[in-house]
Amino acid sequence: MVAVTKLALCTTTINVPTVLRLYRAYGPDVAFFVAGDLKTPHDECRKLQEECGPYFIYLTPSQQSDLGYKCSELLTWNCISRRNIATLEALKWGADVVVMIDDDNICMNEFYFADHIRPLTAPFNGLKAVGRNGWFDGAAQLIAGAPRHRGFPREMSKESVIESVVGAKVGVNAGLCLGDPDVDATFRMEMKPECHVARTAADAGFVVDPNTSWPVWNSQNVAFVRELASAMFMMPGIGRMDDIWASLICQRVMRERNLHVHFGRPYIWQSRNPHDLIKDLKAEMHGMENTVGFAEDIDTLPVEGRPVIEQVRAIYKSDEKYLPTKSVMAALAFLDDCQTVMG
Repeated sequence: MVAVTKLALCTTTINVPTVLRLYRAYGPDVAFFVAGDLKTPHDECRKLQEECGPYFIYLTPSQQSDLGYKCSELLTWNCISRRNIATLEALKWGADVVVMIDDDNICMNEFYFADHIRPLTAPFNGLKAVGRNGWFDGAAQLIAGAPRHRGFPREMSKESVIESVVGAKVGVNAGLCLGDPDVDATFRMEMKPECHVARTAADAGFVVDPNTSWPVWNSQNVAFVRELASAMFMMPGIGRMDDIWASLICQRVMRERNLHVHFGRPYIWQSRNPHDLIKDLKAEMHGMENTVGFAEDIDTLPVEGRPVIEQVRAIYKSDEKYLPTKSVMAALAFLDDCQTVMG
């Protein structure tokens, strides 16, 4: 299990991420890495940086370019992929654990960072979920009123069996999202959900068997150990599957290390930024059509016995069917950058 001496929070934004004031109150020693974008009000973000103290790094687009990362220009702009630059800077700083949030995620109590770290630093004893057909939707199981996590295949059953587990090793902690949860665009159009209640099992938390079930998670309110950072690449060019497919790639390399994903605390409240739901739907179509096939492809890919970075590199190099060339090029450049900053 990982020993955490350096904890980093990473995000990107086109707004002034005022919510970071609250995260700073709950984590005075956590390092914040914020990648700005072309639309971000940089002067106001600089003021916030000064207010939040020395462990707050804000990067303008020109500063990001000056860092010299191979992936920087391949990530494009005005998209979530800029968060990759914040992740690289956190790794360069020496982060043992990286926490990713969106700028509309409001942490709900002072135990936020402790709740992320706990599952990653000690063997987990408790509940283990096994999906009946090889897939598992943690959000639908644990949040009242959230029927399907964004990116979870519609054709797959959400039914699962709950078992007990002792001594499970956790590599990723996926905290839950209340308020306006991360459901797919079709459900948001129909129901406009607002979820106030996490089910009792969420308080206890549980892990998902890495050998039998594919869950999906996103890039908000998630923490992962340094070893897995190269697998959590927010790839451009695949719409709103950037973080969802990253979670599948991450699980593929986690399986080789018998690492589990843990669902549960901490919770955040999402006061969702304005979205064009038609645009969101179009950006989700690639995943609706191809997520199962993508998972099946990487499921059978022989990557055993290699370091994480090389396993991830093999996945990107081998998948020409589902990943656009620009996504692969950006990913391979990011992996080169990870190798540089991680040594």
